[in-house]
Amino acid sequence: LAFSKDSSKVAATHGNAIHMWNACTGQLVRIFDDRIHGHHHEVNALAFNSQYLASAGEDAIIILWDIRTGNWSRTIDTPHEQPIETLAFSPSDETILVTTSSDDKICRYNIETVNLQYRTQPNVYIVQYAPDNTVFMSNIDEHKIDVWNADMREHITTILNMTGVSSIACAPNNLYVAVSTIDGVHLCATSHFESST
Repeated sequence: LAFSKDSSKVAATHGNAIHMWNACTGQLVRIFDDRIHGHHHEVNALAFNSQYLASAGEDAIIILWDIRTGNWSRTIDTPHEQPIETLAFSPSDETILVTTSSDDKICRYNIETVNLQYRTQPNVYIVQYAPDNTVFMSNIDEHKIDVWNADMREHITTILNMTGVSSIACAPNNLYVAVSTIDGVHLCATSHFESST
């Protein structure tokens, strides 16, 4: 499930197809389902920038769809050996896209140059960008959330005691991060984050 950047559209997956609605009226706007270039397996993750809807899933590829026309734009091959679980576009640079998978790889792509960087970090299955471009990564085994800078090279801090994280949401004003866990919803003030280096 994903909202467009201007909040006017919302998209959801249905098997290997993607449906997009007008968020105000609820009217179905488009179905993204290219039988030649589209996904042939279930789609797990969606992310918008202002031009594309990115999708990824069980086939471990990324597909960029033109939001305006609904047409397939291109496919990005990834080094993932398992299904892609999450996708996230950078809020400050729409060409940067991050993916995670159960194969312990976190990949960072430039969708224009197809430049790829990746790191190995076990059991990260949720990635979320904050408005200031910091990156939140949840580790399912260690019950924590690591906070990194935009290029994921500098570790900023760790939020501990987060058991069974299911989602992370960052406030648009960048003052708070909400974390949904099996214990409830936790609200963390970003002013408490300090660099660990």
